[in-house]
Amino acid sequence: MATVTTAFFSAPDVLLTAPATLPTCSVRRTDTGAVVSSGNMSNLGGGLYSFTFATVDGLEYAAICDGDPIVAGQTFLGARYRDGAISGTTTERVEVDVPAILADTAAMQPTVAANLDAQVSLVETEAAAAARAVTNQAEHDATQADIAALNDLSQADVQSAMTAQGYTAARSLLLDNLDALVSSRSSHTAADVDAQLSGTHGAGSWATAAGFAVPGDLMGLVAGAITSAKVAADAFTGTQFDATMQSYQGKVWNFDDDLAGTPADRYGVAFFKNGNFVTAGITSPTLRVVRTSDGVDLVAPVALVPVPGFPGLFGYEETSAPARMIDGVGYFALVSATLDAGTRTWPQQIGRDNTP
Repeated sequence: MATVTTAFFSAPDVLLTAPATLPTCSVRRTDTGAVVSSGNMSNLGGGLYSFTFATVDGLEYAAICDGDPIVAGQTFLGARYRDGAISGTTTERVEVDVPAILADTAAMQPTVAANLDAQVSLVETEAAAAARAVTNQAEHDATQADIAALNDLSQADVQSAMTAQGYTAARSLLLDNLDALVSSRSSHTAADVDAQLSGTHGAGSWATAAGFAVPGDLMGLVAGAITSAKVAADAFTGTQFDATMQSYQGKVWNFDDDLAGTPADRYGVAFFKNGNFVTAGITSPTLRVVRTSDGVDLVAPVALVPVPGFPGLFGYEETSAPARMIDGVGYFALVSATLDAGTRTWPQQIGRDNTP
């Protein structure tokens, strides 16, 4: 078992001793990112809180503790989260496994000792080995005799065997055509072939004629030619398509947090490629917010901040009153980032309701 212990503050230098809602803690494995335990922390008093969870020997864990899980403003801005790393202990495993190994070794010793007392000569007697040698020699001599018999085939024997397989003197003459040009083995001339192709596909160069595909171009397919059964899993990859066929998207979430100790507009951003969440290769992510009525910046272009422990997730918090959204006004959030060596920008309309 391992215990995470930390303190939270309701204001600078003021410990959070009587929270309306208990802080929570979430523990993940660092090798897989899987959550192994989460829940409310125990109030130890004096502003200290703890969370206990089961560990596995040799594994590493990371913990994030939330002092204000329902965002009720019981912690001041910047003091809501605490994080830490924990290693699974190996002491218990050593105390259990080493005695077990010693016990197994002791149990094996009588068997090993008994087997070491046997002599190699007991495995096979000298007489048995001599008899086996005689048998091996006899089998060798018989094999050599069979091989020698194969070399006594006469011409008549060879001809008889070939005739039995359908070889005849008349068919042997056709072998002379094997080293002749293909045109000599057809009754059609080059002009005959050209006339047939022209009648079916039209005269001209066959590399671009109707019905022929230019190398590298798409070929015409009949309806239903491609089915799910004919396309194996992962048969097509992104590298097989032109770069213009890749689909990128940026997604923005926002909410106005007027109940926090310091009110703020909070933004969350994620990026997608071909419908899949992108977790790597994202550079220079930025956010810009403009009013739809006049295009004036509410939030000038600002760098997005990565969410710790969650690659691909970004956030930004705006606490300045003049740069915060107001009721009854529409805005566009413009998120930009460089993905696959290209700078890409996506707009998304955002706003607050118009309730006073």
